[in-house]
Amino acid sequence: MVIKTVILRKEENAELENQASATIDLITYDNKKAINELLHLQDIVSVDVEENIFHTSPKEFVDLYFRNGWGLGCYYQNRMIGYIMIQLTNHHEIENYPKLINFDSEKIAETACHRGVGVHPDYRGNHLQVILQDTAADLLRKSESYKYLMCTVSPENTVSRNNIFTSGYVCLGHIDHIYRNYPRDLRLLTLSATDDE
Repeated sequence: MVIKTVILRKEENAELENQASATIDLITYDNKKAINELLHLQDIVSVDVEENIFHTSPKEFVDLYFRNGWGLGCYYQNRMIGYIMIQLTNHHEIENYPKLINFDSEKIAETACHRGVGVHPDYRGNHLQVILQDTAADLLRKSESYKYLMCTVSPENTVSRNNIFTSGYVCLGHIDHIYRNYPRDLRLLTLSATDDE
């Protein structure tokens, strides 16, 4: 299901002569083809990035995320060039971001987790990470079931940190015990007005 159309201006680090259109599509658990494309793209993204900066999610975790959530894929010429994974429920105990910041059970139930985002190296520079993050946040806002969206990012991944900041996330602290002991910033995006504000 197409959610929106976006304009691409760059391909392989060069300006496109004519602007091209890509689509952002919803990916659900029953779309195994798209999930396999996402797993493949995740491997491509990781090739030129150190593991401590970009951590790929194993297939069993991707399966967990989609069984308990959804994703978005960015497609250009019938090929996935970007993705984001959103987990809504059943947070794995080790990766329970809301619990790490001492959210109570009610707030945990109101928190979705952005479990990974990636953009094909040939299409970096098109702001696709921000577009995918903002589109996911908009869908969660429209659902009116979630007040928060959380994620982690390597403090050494300057581009992703800036993109996450651009999308409105704030840093709540640092963790170093989840991803093979690589340090991560823990980020929170407030999706709607809360009683605390």
